[in-house]
Amino acid sequence: FADCRALLFGLLPDPLDWRCLQCAARSLGLREVHLEPALRTPLRRVLRRLRRLPCDDLLGREVRSAELSVEELRFFVEMLKARPREAQGDVLNLQPRFAQLDASHGRALGCWLRSFQGALGLAECRGLLGPALLQGLANTPLRLRKLDLCACGVSPEHLAALLQNARLEELNLSFNELTFEAFEGLARSDCRVSKLVLKHCDLSAQSLPLSALSCLQLAELDLRWNPRLGLTSGDLQALGLQRLRLGRADPEALAEPKRSCLPHLMRHAELREMLRALVPEPLEWRALQLAATWAEVGRPLQEVHRRPGLRAQCRRLRVRLRGLDRRDLLAGAKRPLEDLRFAVELLGARPRSAPADRPLCRIQQLDLGRAPLPAGGRAEGTAQAAALGVFLRSCSQLSELRLEGSAHLCTPAALDAITVSLGDLRLPLRALLFGGCSVSSEAAAPLGRLLRRCPRLARLSLAGARRLGPGLGTLAEAWARGETLAVEELVFSNCGLDESSAPALGQLLRQCQRLVHLVLDGNKALFRAPSLVGLLRGLGDEGLPELRSLVAYDLAVMDEAAAEAFDRFVNRCSALRGEVAAGGL
Repeated sequence: FADCRALLFGLLPDPLDWRCLQCAARSLGLREVHLEPALRTPLRRVLRRLRRLPCDDLLGREVRSAELSVEELRFFVEMLKARPREAQGDVLNLQPRFAQLDASHGRALGCWLRSFQGALGLAECRGLLGPALLQGLANTPLRLRKLDLCACGVSPEHLAALLQNARLEELNLSFNELTFEAFEGLARSDCRVSKLVLKHCDLSAQSLPLSALSCLQLAELDLRWNPRLGLTSGDLQALGLQRLRLGRADPEALAEPKRSCLPHLMRHAELREMLRALVPEPLEWRALQLAATWAEVGRPLQEVHRRPGLRAQCRRLRVRLRGLDRRDLLAGAKRPLEDLRFAVELLGARPRSAPADRPLCRIQQLDLGRAPLPAGGRAEGTAQAAALGVFLRSCSQLSELRLEGSAHLCTPAALDAITVSLGDLRLPLRALLFGGCSVSSEAAAPLGRLLRRCPRLARLSLAGARRLGPGLGTLAEAWARGETLAVEELVFSNCGLDESSAPALGQLLRQCQRLVHLVLDGNKALFRAPSLVGLLRGLGDEGLPELRSLVAYDLAVMDEAAAEAFDRFVNRCSALRGEVAAGGL
């Protein structure tokens, strides 16, 4: 009992005396504990041996090479307070060290787990789950808050023995090939689990016995990304679940809610084109616009064309815009947003590269690559970005926007200006290309907010963004916000990704369950063992089930540890069929 041991340890602070008491209580009773030299002598030898070992690295090389017995490990853990180096409070995550851990570390970890009640992460640690770990546990039931066995390749026998009489809040078995026998073993083990995660396990209706699951007393069950399962929520009603997740992790609905009031309807380019045909005079159109704005606060639309104040304001706007080149909107971008909206929506102003013979609502592609700098240099790029945002509001069918090489449109201030000028409008973009724009880590948050306005985005290129690496985590947080993204192609060529940015890249890929094509060539440091381990840590228990094409750095130069970590990453990509292409520096 932990409380009793703590009390006795306070009375007998020397571990030698405490161990004598332990041994005497087992074999001789409590008589003459401190006068028995036969107990003290071997304990002195054990203490001298153990005190040479680091107490803060239980799974390190020195402890492993000492080849301690189970009793010595128990004494090392319970009395000398030895612990794994990775333990932080009530969390122990061993995934970053999966390449260094094998069965020889099992007994030490098992001894430490006897009294641990936090969250344990053993993702990818295939060598640990064996007889040695069970020997260290010595039939002590686990009392963990969370147990992560993602991609561990655990056998049904070892899984049942490990979870014997266990009480867990959450158990993650994603990416494990679980058979009917594995679930039957769980039922016989008399364990209790509140939340069970079985993603990417290639389950079928025959391999998932509902009677065995009912024995676990589940409250939440996650069965996503098991295409062969063929079950519905009605088939699992007998389990009495509070929450059930099935099928694929679909992104949020992309359709905007229907609007019934005129101010919101007028935001749609098609409706504006129809009204422009009915009200061809810009003066009358502007009056209708302003009256609709008034209607948002409850004022009526009657007598729109008889308000002289509105007409006078419209005339002043037209006078101010006389010097604007309608064929080059970005050249005269340093104007108020209201003037730019009037120029775009009424006068038809557009960037030089936009088709001149096509209505704005019919433009599908726009290439602003290598757009010329404004007269004021980079300092005026924000004004150009605001004008671009106003123009994009009217392009209701725009599917591809190319900004390659236009670095002045990709600064933090410029990206924020685009988002602000869009208002609350969502863009229909399917492809957004920033190649060669040198997007920095400071621009990660504004870029994420802009990408959030593109819910249908399927292709994103950030090639050459060498300063973006430290901001990938910020980009993922601002863009995804914990939701699944619809993106199908990501290009991170020559982005300087390394060990520090690998976990953030994994967190971003974690939200890209629809990803089909991933380009990572030109990132040499990313394909080293520590970086790939960080990438797996960022992925967590997720994978890329639809990834079919991966363009990576030259795999022939990988060392053995990096190759093993890369193989584990590929194992997370169940649909990967193409060959990994070798890229240059």
